[in-house]
Amino acid sequence: MAAVRLLMGEGHYHVPCMAHLLNLCVFRVLERTSSINDVIEKVKQIVTYFRRSISSSDALRAAQRQKGVLVPLELIQAVQTRWNSTFYSLQRFAELAGCVSQVLLSKDHRTAPPMLTSEELAVANYLVAVLGPFDKATKEISGEKYVTASIVLPMVNCLRTAVAEGSSVSEGDVVPLTDISAELLQEIDKRLVILENNSLLASATVLDPRFKLLHFQVPINTGNILQWLSREMNSEVSSSSTPQRTTAKDVSSRPSKDVPFWDLHDRMSRRSNTREMPATSTELHPELKLYLTLPQEERTKCPLKFWSDRDKTFPTLSRLAFKYLTVMGSSVPSERVVSRLNAIASHKRNRLSPAHIDMLIFMSSIERDVWFGN
Repeated sequence: MAAVRLLMGEGHYHVPCMAHLLNLCVFRVLERTSSINDVIEKVKQIVTYFRRSISSSDALRAAQRQKGVLVPLELIQAVQTRWNSTFYSLQRFAELAGCVSQVLLSKDHRTAPPMLTSEELAVANYLVAVLGPFDKATKEISGEKYVTASIVLPMVNCLRTAVAEGSSVSEGDVVPLTDISAELLQEIDKRLVILENNSLLASATVLDPRFKLLHFQVPINTGNILQWLSREMNSEVSSSSTPQRTTAKDVSSRPSKDVPFWDLHDRMSRRSNTREMPATSTELHPELKLYLTLPQEERTKCPLKFWSDRDKTFPTLSRLAFKYLTVMGSSVPSERVVSRLNAIASHKRNRLSPAHIDMLIFMSSIERDVWFGN
């Protein structure tokens, strides 16, 4: 990171991994909240008991079958090095709380750890609700077959609103739930809101026809990035030769259709006046001004396809769009590539047989599914 700053300039060319930042926000809040840690530790002890005891695991599956479950589920252990594992553990525990309580209170399991009280179970259920948007945001930003850099700033705005709206629901509860939401909001403001100052992420957001200037929170940042793009366009015109036509596949814009925290964007998009020009519009490049007057695209549209179809109308701006929209919003895709390398036979690993390679690929897929909660 220091080398990038020295060679390419401070604050412009380093893009932090959004997925790591999301999970760091959650980890820091859970780490310093003792009441929440007590609940999580009790859940860990119960999960450990079921995973170590064959009789208790059999009893848990039998209790689920009595309720008509055809494929019984297992409890999930929280592991600090795996993203969102605490969320997955609490989610599964809340789902199986009735069956778990039935097993723990039976006379055949006298050495079992105590079951969560009603107040502690309420804390676990609330944590599942408040951490759910972070899990969905992590999965969304970790994609590799669609644009991710331009969704970072909109995601931060929508995620912050989702946490704030969730905190108002818990008012009056006997457990300290509102404090958790307040702590999460502080972490979002500290680690994520400042990403609006990152020129690469801000440029990608502006050049995404689905978002444009909709999710910028600080007006001065809006003016700065528009002026920065205009300077980039002027330098692109002076240094470019004959423009080449760029084509793009009509890929999906995001992995899933229904993600709750995007509801804020949909509401804002319906209310916003997409033809309203910023105060600094007189100083902008003509192509940029024309682009900002166009209607906003639907969230399900592909931004690369948008620019590929309009490269003759916006010859300079389309080149900048492909330059910035192809920046990755997280390091997860590159980490997946490194993981796949473990299954490649080289001269140092020439004893790998096809069966061994198949086994490595299978184990990598299992680890990835557990990592992302599939």
